Amino acid sequence: WYISFMKKIAIAGMSGFVGSNLADTFTMKGYKVIQINRDLLPLPEELMRFLSKESPEIIINCAAYGNKYDQKNIDKILQVQYFYTYNLLKASLALPYKTFINFSSSSVLLDHETFYSATKAGAERLCRAFRTEFKKPVITVRPATVIGVGEQDVDAPVRELPGERGDAHLVVTGKARSGVARERGRGRQRVVGRV
Repeated sequence: WYISFMKKIAIAGMSGFVGSNLADTFTMKGYKVIQINRDLLPLPEELMRFLSKESPEIIINCAAYGNKYDQKNIDKILQVQYFYTYNLLKASLALPYKTFINFSSSSVLLDHETFYSATKAGAERLCRAFRTEFKKPVITVRPATVIGVGEQDVDAPVRELPGERGDAHLVVTGKARSGVARERGRGRQRVVGRV
């Protein structure tokens, strides 16, 4: 009985560092967290059926590929950042969700363009287009630096981007998810970014 009244949050990229920490935080706060399996992301019709069945109030896209040094497959970078974001936006179009949160990257601000930064920038524009054209509550969060076990070297320096008027800063702290911690060690993480 209680579960039917819990707020539902669906997360793509929940096995990653940011997604797993968000899942843990929302679970501790009493939300029902639903993982959007990566196998659904390239299948728009099945993804739409899944989201319709689950009917989440919040959809979070943390799916990413290409942000680590050894992730160089250009086709996969394009597919994960751009097309999976489009599929999620399109599949959820008819749903009455309260918020769609797309996690981007500060790499979109780099002077040196990469396939990762280009596709993250493209996904941001897709989100803005869905917000503008369809009047959907879609936002993008752009973390400046993500530090923690399983993401980057914990001792890596933190560089904050200069804020502009109206910028909102996001700070998330927590321990690495237990399943991840067993494989990658234990540690704390911090996400600092612009909304």
